[in-house]
Amino acid sequence: IGKLQNANDSIGVVRIDSESELRTYWQSWQGYTHLSTGQKVMTGFLLEEYIDGPEFSLETVQGYCQARQVLGVTAKEDFVGEGGAAFTELAVTFPCEMTHSEIAADLIGQALDSLGVTCGVVHTEFRVTASGDIKILEINPRMAGDMLGSHAVPKATGVDTAGAIVEAALGNELRISVRDQGAATIVGLHATREGVFR
Repeated sequence: IGKLQNANDSIGVVRIDSESELRTYWQSWQGYTHLSTGQKVMTGFLLEEYIDGPEFSLETVQGYCQARQVLGVTAKEDFVGEGGAAFTELAVTFPCEMTHSEIAADLIGQALDSLGVTCGVVHTEFRVTASGDIKILEINPRMAGDMLGSHAVPKATGVDTAGAIVEAALGNELRISVRDQGAATIVGLHATREGVFR
């Protein structure tokens, strides 16, 4: 998988299956210097192993030097894109039922400990292979984007994730209680051509 280092919304995320495709990718994205927000795109690219299987993310929260709490697992249910670039999330549900959720939480907890992550709201993306292995794709020391972390997770859990980030940054003790009965789904609308949506 080729990725721009600091883009968003899966811009520039492409599956690469050959040396010629890698060369084409390199040439195609060299001139992409700024995001639509005006933010400068870092030079160079990330290359990652492609992992097949359903994609999920684990949402956690942790006060400074407090125990880490799992808020839940997000299912990424639909993607949009063409060819080897179908990585833009179109539909997500939080929380989801997942067979390997405890194993994923344990593995991701070990990874966060290894990286020295001691506080904050963290969004970790992973896939589950056909053999049931958990493969971490990204660890993001921030809440999930696209209104998942700021709207869907609080709606489902009752946890003020934005407030937790501020309190953790201030070193204050987090008093968080996660309720289990809530759920939320985000579905994006996608048009196959440019134009005005009415």
